[in-house]
Amino acid sequence: MIAQHPHKGWYFPRSLPHFDTPERPQFITFRLFDALPAGAPGARLGEEAGAYRRRIEAALDVGVGAAWLTQPNPAEIVVAGRLHGCGETCDLHAYVVMPNHVHVLATFRQNFRLSDVVRGWKSVSARRINAALGRNGPL
Repeated sequence: MIAQHPHKGWYFPRSLPHFDTPERPQFITFRLFDALPAGAPGARLGEEAGAYRRRIEAALDVGVGAAWLTQPNPAEIVVAGRLHGCGETCDLHAYVVMPNHVHVLATFRQNFRLSDVVRGWKSVSARRINAALGRNGPL
């Protein structure tokens, strides 16, 4: 069960803009641990947030890393794990599972913060995928 908390509004973890508000569709991308090339550049001083996001998206689309999500079982686990809590915490509009990252479009419900819900999706998926693949460590 995900705890209910007030929404944060705009905040910037790791220099990425997040807008945590209820009743507004949110486009979310989360990735596998090794999905960005080693030494991938962080946000540049004064760089517009949209430009930084586009650079990260381009780096993800190169497809580096183990790309565990190309395998049917891990991809199915992500879908099942991501759905965990939907209906109670958010309304799911669309999703796509890529080889090394996932895109989701969802509207979060009152008192269910974006960060808490997404952490739940990632946690459930990572534990189940690691178990299915017989591995441990960050996914």
